Amino acid sequence: MRELNFQRQFRTTSSEGYVILEDNQRIGRVDLHFASENVYATIVLEVSMEESEVARVIEDIDEQLVVTATVRRDDLNVWVYQGQEVGFYTDEFLEEEFGTDSDENPETTYNEE
Repeated sequence: MRELNFQRQFRTTSSEGYVILEDNQRIGRVDLHFASENVYATIVLEVSMEESEVARVIEDIDEQLVVTATVRRDDLNVWVYQGQEVGFYTDEFLEEEFGTDSDENPETTYNEE
């Protein structure tokens, strides 16, 4: 695995999102959420990797993004998924394409099975 680069897509007061690049090719994305003492990361890889390669991605994220942030880091908790991007959707796009209104159903329920 070659050197990874991270291109920031967004930043809020407590989170950041990055595209993960290897040789200028997108191989995934990572969303970081900074809590009071822990950092939580969700990684979605678009390529198949051995567990040792996944560990290297996590290490690079920790060294290049988490440690350099100005927040306390007692623990880094990481979820890793493998998949592909299906699309990027905004309220405006959904309204134009499908006639949906995000304000129609303000309450969303989540049922865990």
